[in-house]
Amino acid sequence: MLCAAGALTYAIALYSRDRSNRHFKSWLIAALGVFRFFTVFVLAFFLLKPLIKTIDRIIEKPLVVIAVDNSSSLMLSADSSLYREQLSNSMTKLGEDLGADYDLRFLRFGERVSEGIDSLDFKERATDFTQLYDYMFNTFSNRNLGAMVIASDAIYNRGSDPSYGFDKLNIPVYTLALGDTITRKDLSISDVVHNRLAYLGNRFPLEIQIDASRLEGKSSNIQVLQGEKVLFENRVDFSNEREQKTIQLFLEAEKTGVQRYQVRAQAIEGEVTLTNNRRDIFIDVLDSRQKVLILAAAPHPDIAAIRAGINSNENYQVEVAMADVFDGKITDYSLVIFHQLPAKAALGLNHVTQAVENTIPSLFIVGTETDKITLSKFGTGLDISNARAGLGSISPSFKKDFSQFSLSEECQAIFKKLPPLSAEIADLQSGPGLAVLLSQRVGVIETELPLLAFNTNSDFKSGILYGEGIWRWRLVSFLEANSHSAFDELLTKTVQYLASKEDKSLFRVNGPDRVLETENVIFRAELYNESYEPINDSEVGIVIKDEEGNDYPFTFSPYNEGYRLDAGMMGPGNYSYIAKTSKNGEELNESGEFTVAPLQLESSRIRADHSSLFKLSERSGGSMFNWSDIDQMKAQIQGNTNLKSTSFEQRFLSDLINQRWLLFVLIALLSVEWLLRKRNGTY
Repeated sequence: MLCAAGALTYAIALYSRDRSNRHFKSWLIAALGVFRFFTVFVLAFFLLKPLIKTIDRIIEKPLVVIAVDNSSSLMLSADSSLYREQLSNSMTKLGEDLGADYDLRFLRFGERVSEGIDSLDFKERATDFTQLYDYMFNTFSNRNLGAMVIASDAIYNRGSDPSYGFDKLNIPVYTLALGDTITRKDLSISDVVHNRLAYLGNRFPLEIQIDASRLEGKSSNIQVLQGEKVLFENRVDFSNEREQKTIQLFLEAEKTGVQRYQVRAQAIEGEVTLTNNRRDIFIDVLDSRQKVLILAAAPHPDIAAIRAGINSNENYQVEVAMADVFDGKITDYSLVIFHQLPAKAALGLNHVTQAVENTIPSLFIVGTETDKITLSKFGTGLDISNARAGLGSISPSFKKDFSQFSLSEECQAIFKKLPPLSAEIADLQSGPGLAVLLSQRVGVIETELPLLAFNTNSDFKSGILYGEGIWRWRLVSFLEANSHSAFDELLTKTVQYLASKEDKSLFRVNGPDRVLETENVIFRAELYNESYEPINDSEVGIVIKDEEGNDYPFTFSPYNEGYRLDAGMMGPGNYSYIAKTSKNGEELNESGEFTVAPLQLESSRIRADHSSLFKLSERSGGSMFNWSDIDQMKAQIQGNTNLKSTSFEQRFLSDLINQRWLLFVLIALLSVEWLLRKRNGTY
């Protein structure tokens, strides 16, 4: 109103007071006044920064997602050629028929979930319905998701059962049953149970599981080979329509490194597929286990807990002895755990001295029997003095800045629930280079005093645990998680860190020991100068050689302070490599071996599981259809009245001055006013 009053006053004053306008006709004065009124009013109104509200009404069609199984198991069915030629076209035609009423999205799934079905090749080596569900939930949970179509044989080998999970999307899931449910002639190596590790010269077990369908009266020769060498052979006869056989045997580990063994079943005429007649396994053969000695002042429940925790890792062989009767050599062990040693009256002092003088990695567990003054002289990084009578209760607190090795989140979380250790009250002084993994917590107060720490400032690698009663930690670990895994991880990571030999070479290459054929082969390299400072100004190359002698050269790329190489995916087999670089004219090289294991999940089962598809649809409110009934499925989707479009409003506020048409209106008003004034003999 103020803008209008001001504009009106200005227009009246201009055309009633100005004498040069008196010869104008009255209608002209009125018209010019109106023009000036609107011009001034709009300009004054803009000073108030007016806003314009825009409301857009958006109608969203119900979203229908069509997911097609792209795994290789479909190519093992009787209709494999039909699927390869027609499945993509049939799904596209279904989308065209539904496209007028629904918003469509196409997915293909197997090992992973991808957009679109134009590139269906049925070469995915695994089927994971859990990934499909997660993709649906994460991508479409905030959309008008109406229904889903899954075309699959329901043969899954990763993740959870497809019957469960999709009902949580709260939409009907229509399934299109693919694959073959008829039992056909087939012999398969369904599984080979074996240890991951074996030791040179030892015998290790294998358990071969064989499934036979419609092979009654037939027989097959089962072999275990390493390369071309036959290590085991046995003939198996089948007498029933469906039969399972188990063969147990032992093999001898003759060479160190990752060894590849092939389990093979002789083909029988009429089998639907031969891809599941073979199974490759890989076993890492180690030269010997690292020997760990637990040397104690006296029997204690901590000893049994520590031994059980370390024994969970097959790489270590644990021996337990009392210090007063031990007559072995400390130098025969990769790590010595001194439980309350050196003790009073010099018990175990000579053993500790021998370990320190020979730089044998050691872990000291300090208890009431420990001679703390003597222990402080051995360079553990922790000085203990002024021990007083009486025991204190000390709880662990995890130090997040610890960097010597990492612990899982499960292991870190358990520290808050562990009971306290018992320890004598004393003055503790940390030396330089003491890396603290667990600090002491008294009640709710966290201190900087070390509970479990490692000395990193000496050639003598050592750790120290200030307190006894660690056996309670193992019990509580099991009570909290129904497993000893958190406690065992703490023990094995501690032993692994202390027992590992420090690499002093200037050029180091870290590559995989074993990868699956679906995984990229990744190498990392480090180059150091004479001061052991990382550098990456030299070119690093590597040549990878396969079993047939073919060479694959690559060049590393600088990455942070080192180097990195992604060699991509490689075919199954054993590979060797040599990496080379030069520094100050000197050639440095590193060599190693790795194995690429085949992923044989899809061929282990060839019979479609339509019952899982039926349960999936029934639980979600949808229906299952056969491949030939795709038109019926389309009709049922179109007849579902719950699939409705939704509308919503989007509101926007913008400055009125941004409307360009107002500028042209103002220019037009001023121009017309000026032309009329000029035509009538004034300005």
